[in-house]
Amino acid sequence: MPPVVCIIADDMTGAGDAGIQYKKAGHSVFLSLHPEHIDLLNDTDVIIINSNSRFMNPREAYLAIYNSVNTCRKAGITRFYKQIDSTMRGNVKEEIDAILDAADYKAAVISPSAPRNSRTVRNGFCFVGERMIHETDAGNDPFNPVLSSFIPDHFKAGEGETVLLGLDDLHDGAVELSERINSLINGGARYIVCDAETTGDLESIAGLSVLD
Repeated sequence: MPPVVCIIADDMTGAGDAGIQYKKAGHSVFLSLHPEHIDLLNDTDVIIINSNSRFMNPREAYLAIYNSVNTCRKAGITRFYKQIDSTMRGNVKEEIDAILDAADYKAAVISPSAPRNSRTVRNGFCFVGERMIHETDAGNDPFNPVLSSFIPDHFKAGEGETVLLGLDDLHDGAVELSERINSLINGGARYIVCDAETTGDLESIAGLSVLD
């Protein structure tokens, strides 16, 4: 059988972090710089691809992710997870667009939160501790300075395509949350940004992946 899920990170740090967490959870993991030969990975649950695309121009980053997803789909993989930087550095929108387009997904659920590292999302704003991300070193990044902490600003799109889900939505329960997101998608939402301040909030979001 092909791997259950493909995770695509834009640098080796993110790829390695993801691999360690899945390995700790008991999964067999394969980390690659390229998606070639993944059809031979019959004993691997999770494949992680380092696209090394954080500092590419947006078009190159889009194509790198799009081509990787296409290759993975040909090998039978249908579930994809895009790891993004918790301070929104890199080609976040372009790489999410690439997965949506190549995998024929209708929408992405987005939350660059890592509570154990003091990265949280509140009311659509991304924080490191109590500082908004544009006030941290990410705002002075020499290659990709983050100019806004409001996540929807990073997903300029048509009316209704970017929406926010607050903590109240997350705490309503798994079935209610799934129904809410399906309703948003049916209404034209493409980028669904979720608040998340705790590991429990992230678990609620992750639970969507196992619901029909």
